Formats: sequence, C-alpha cells, structure tokens
Amino acid sequence: MELFLQFGFGMKQHCKTLISEWGQGSVILSPRDMSSDAMCKFTKELGKIGGTSLLDPQFYNPHANHPGILLHANWDPEAATEEVCSEEGVMDLVLNLKKENDSIGTKAFILPALFCKSVSQEYLDCQGMVADVSARWDDKPRYASICISNDVVKSVEQLAMIADTAGQWDVDGYYVVAEHPMKSYLVDDPTWMANLLQFCFELKSLKRTVIVGYTSPQMLLLSCAKIDAIATGTWQNVRSFNIGKFDEPEPDSITRKKTWYYSPDTYGEYPIPFVQVAYKMGVISKLKPSRDFRHGYADRLFGDIPPEAVGFGDRDAFLHYLSCMHKQVELASVSSFRDRVALAETQLNQAKALNAELKAKGVSGQARDFTDIYDVNIAALKTFVHGTGFIAEQMWDQL
Repeated sequence: MELFLQFGFGMKQHCKTLISEWGQGSVILSPRDMSSDAMCKFTKELGKIGGTSLLDPQFYNPHANHPGILLHANWDPEAATEEVCSEEGVMDLVLNLKKENDSIGTKAFILPALFCKSVSQEYLDCQGMVADVSARWDDKPRYASICISNDVVKSVEQLAMIADTAGQWDVDGYYVVAEHPMKSYLVDDPTWMANLLQFCFELKSLKRTVIVGYTSPQMLLLSCAKIDAIATGTWQNVRSFNIGKFDEPEPDSITRKKTWYYSPDTYGEYPIPFVQVAYKMGVISKLKPSRDFRHGYADRLFGDIPPEAVGFGDRDAFLHYLSCMHKQVELASVSSFRDRVALAETQLNQAKALNAELKAKGVSGQARDFTDIYDVNIAALKTFVHGTGFIAEQMWDQL
C-alpha cells in the first residue's frame, strides 16, 4: 500500500517538500483548490522531483457552487442532473475531463461520479456509461470513482450491488470515497468499518487498482484489504469526506483552526495545550514518536522548553503528520495476509495501552481522540477476518 497526498488548501509547498524527501509520490489534485493552469505548472514541478499527479474530478454534486469548482467548467452546474447524466451529457463531461487530465499531465484518469446516496439501477447504469465512454482512450489507466454515502456503507446489500457490477466496467481500477457517519472525523461504528474493509477487498479481488481517498489514520486498517493506496492531507476536510465542502461556505461557517500534534504510536492527535499537560505531568516522553517516526518536524516539542513556548505551528504539524503516515503505510506492507492482520491487531493493542497511560494523566485528544476507536477497528478487523479471512489468505499473493 502507498500513501497518496490528498491536495487541499495551502498544500502545494508541503507536497513538494515531502515528495522531494521521499524521492517519489503521488498527489491527488483538487479542482476546488487550484486552477487548471496552476495544476499544469504544479505537475511539471512535481515531475522534476519524482512526483506524479492524478485529478479528482469532484463531480460528486453537479450543482456545487464553490468558486473553485465553477472555474473549471467541465459541466454546466445549472443543468438538471438528468441532462448531465444523459448519454450526450456524459460524453461531453468525460471528454472535457480527459482534455483537462491530458493538459495537466496526470498519470491516470479518475473518472467522474455522482455522490451515491442510495444504490439504484440508474446510478449503476450511469457509472457503466461513464466507463464505456472513457474506454475510447487507452493511453493511461482509468479509475472509476465510487463515492458512497454513510447509508450505502452501512448496507451490505447495496455495497454488493456496486461490487458485483463494478467488475463489468471497462476500467483499470477504482477511486473509493466514503462518507463518514454524522460528518465525523473518526468513525465509531465497527459495522461501518468492517463493511468498508470488505467492500475494498471485493474490489481488489477483481485484480484492479484500488485507491481510497479522504482518509485519516483510522484507515490504515485498509491495508488488510491489500488496497493499493490511501490518500490523506493537511486539514480535516481532506481526511474525511464531506460533500458540503464543494459549496461556497457561508460567511459565518469559517471556524478557528487548532494546531494538532499527531502521535503515530497512539494514532491520536493532541491539541498543543494537551501536549503541554503531558509536559507538566511528566509523561511527555510517551508522546514522543518512536524511532521510525522521528523526521525532525516535531523535535522541538520534546526538548527542555515547554511545548506551548516553542512555536510549533501548522507547517511542522502537517509535515510531521504526513511523514508519519507515509512511514506507517510503508511498515504495513508485510508479506502475507496473516502477518498483516497480526501486525494491525498488535499495533492497535499497543497504541490502546499507551493511550490509556496518557489519559490517566489528563492528556486528551479531544475531537481527535482515538480512545473509542481502538476497539472499533479491532472489532471491524475480527469481523472481516471471520467472514473473509480464508478467501483473503488464499488470494493474497495473486492480488
């Protein structure tokens, strides 16, 4: 499994810094946050340091009114959805997006898809039509977007309808985007998580590329489905999918941002005031990343100066988080299904124990606290192994 960078506001320099350090890497570009000309220039800059790009079409709501989306004009936001999804509308849409992809120089063509609130035959037919229209081009891999609501993820029957039909689409892979329950950052529902694991494995069992976008550290568990990549970014809106981000924000909807420190050894994130609590309570060493995750960006938090006084800001927080996620993805790439499952469960149990020690001293991750998520992921993993483990173990080396 690889880590892709999910592009969001203000990420250009972060992407260049990290890909330069890693020697390679892929960025999923966002029309909402960058013009076509800027994406062309940025992709050329990435190419010079070993990077590549893909383009998320962000067609999820064809009537979205975010100014960044409207700049691209790949479809008419004033047209009825039925018109955009007609045969003629789909042909125009796919052609426009193919031209934009070629102009930018993307390494693969992510196909457009509507946000699926519930699976219907009309939705599946539209997906198939998009795939058929795109099949006239074979100069780069084509990935079907599958953007699904929380209700769809909770429904085994609806997921099965998509998985059964997806194998008939003339595509090279899938770009999966899943809405979280209640627009949450972390998902506290083990059924939701188990279903997503199962769905991703079923897509991967078709022996095609599977990329999951808009992910948080919780989604590292998807390595147990042997998918090819997860994508994450800086701000929360590129780590958890919310279709509302593609509309123009209301003036009073802009919220004050916090700076968070990510602990790869607990999977949790901590506001700097709580890192200060750890310092005062004498447990700051338990937040210090283990050797594999010491990239230098967070070093200043663990010296003799109180964390609140060292000037740890968003830039270092983001680069630290993304560097840690990159390493965690790398460490998840073990040889067998059984080893991967054992490693995931061990890591979760160790993280849970360490987090308990921190909580006992008053150190909290607040809205990004992983305390309730360890058991969610362990339960999801056990459910997945119980239902699919034998098949996954037999197929693992072929995927």
